[in-house]
Amino acid sequence: MECGHPLHAFDADTISGGSIIVKPAKSGDKFTTLDGKERELTDSMLMICDEKKYLAVAGVMGGENSAITMNTTNVLIESAMFAPSSIRKTARTLGINSDASYRYERGADIDILEYAVNRAASLIQEICGGEILQGIAESYPVPAAVKHITLRFERARALLGYDISNERIRDMMRRLSFTILTTDEESCSLTIPHYRIDVHTETDVIEEIAINVHYDAIPVQTFSRVPFDRQPLPIQYAVQSQSMRLKSILRYAGFNEILTQNQIDPQRTLNDEMTVHIANPLGQELSAMRDSLTPSMLTTARYNFRNGASSLRLFEVGNTFRLYNAGGDTLLQSDAIHLQEMLCLCIAGEAQSKEWYSQPRQSDVYDMIGVIDHIMKSLGADYSLQAIPEEYRSANSRYYSAESLAICHRDTIVGTLFMLSSEASSSFDIEKPVVLAEISLDVFNTAVNQERKYIPVSKYPMVQRDISLIVDQSITTAALLKTIRQSDAPIRRGERVFDVYSGKPIEEGKKSVSIALFYQSNERTLTDTEVDESVRVILNSLTEQHHAYLRA
Repeated sequence: MECGHPLHAFDADTISGGSIIVKPAKSGDKFTTLDGKERELTDSMLMICDEKKYLAVAGVMGGENSAITMNTTNVLIESAMFAPSSIRKTARTLGINSDASYRYERGADIDILEYAVNRAASLIQEICGGEILQGIAESYPVPAAVKHITLRFERARALLGYDISNERIRDMMRRLSFTILTTDEESCSLTIPHYRIDVHTETDVIEEIAINVHYDAIPVQTFSRVPFDRQPLPIQYAVQSQSMRLKSILRYAGFNEILTQNQIDPQRTLNDEMTVHIANPLGQELSAMRDSLTPSMLTTARYNFRNGASSLRLFEVGNTFRLYNAGGDTLLQSDAIHLQEMLCLCIAGEAQSKEWYSQPRQSDVYDMIGVIDHIMKSLGADYSLQAIPEEYRSANSRYYSAESLAICHRDTIVGTLFMLSSEASSSFDIEKPVVLAEISLDVFNTAVNQERKYIPVSKYPMVQRDISLIVDQSITTAALLKTIRQSDAPIRRGERVFDVYSGKPIEEGKKSVSIALFYQSNERTLTDTEVDESVRVILNSLTEQHHAYLRA
């Protein structure tokens, strides 16, 4: 811990043959580590062995069979250097996160090995007594290459944006333990110590100068010299800006953003055949890439409810992962993976708490419909809510209840909203009502009107006309509203369904739909004749397309 370099101490009397051998393990072999757990090895794992047995998983954890005990009298200390990628893979495969693996994975200093082992031996003798034997058994056949970097002084001044003398730069290099091999008025050649694993290029060295001088010393004019492209914003920026607007709308609507892992339990995925399985997972419960944001959202909702929350309004923007074709099952087959950016909304628990002036109310699908409507109108998106197709319902059957709708742009489904089924609620151990919506942002962004224009608020009064129509039960209110919007009725400002009724005296197979029509002009006060003419145009369109007629 003092030197920042892992060591391992063996009971020397347990080592057969008096020699240490470093070699790969055999696949299928078993080995019990210091934590008392038996682990299965693979041939990609490097092991520390003696002539007869394994002694330790190299760079990760020692073995129980050579551990220091209360009876140990002879100690062998090992100080070594291992490739970070090898240690990282072994530790992940075995599910071990030790102090040693943590440091080796990030890179260690190969020059400190001998000092570290001598320091450890000295501390053991000082605290515990004993005798230090002279000499070290060393194997270092290919010494690590020394990093050489040439630093140009003018280049450093150009990147930093301020004047700094050559001598001051050289002084900083010495204080950073960068050895100066040669130098002149234009540059200096440096040797970088091995413990500086973060320094590889000339730019890294210049960054060290900036850190030592302090970033605040960099003048503002330096940033203003960065070339600026005055061309129209690329489409990627527009989409990113759209996502930021969406998040801002949701925050102002009382939603809290969450961020969850891309990995989930494979038992929570929607389609086993299209699931992307991770080749080297951290654990079985995080071994699949999510094909929906719903499981992560429900896990978060359960956690919040267990910690005393009575109502939730949450959202998350993230990617989902699915295989194009069944048969591929690892992240190595990245060409076969389809990434889709999704928005997931969650309204759960109480929609309205108990107050002296109101009764408590639980969340329902109408709360989510209101949120969707607010989002679409705020972004200028053309949308409709329709009955969800059977293929969507069957693919999400474990989550969808009967109360589910498809969110559509023209004839394209951009998302769904649904009340969580009782089966899914039980699976996630959630007792409160949960309403969810998932929207594909890749598709949704095409529905948003990017070229919006400001319309001033009219100073003239608005006129409202209510019409009650008799239509077949099979005709949806969304279809009626779509027809009204597509009609050539002038001066119309909006429409809203405010009542749907079926039963006596309405004949069987029919229903009554009441719609409020709103009219307003920016130029004058409307007359009854103008409004009547616009209503007539709308009624003709509804009669022609849906055989609708006015209720008596």
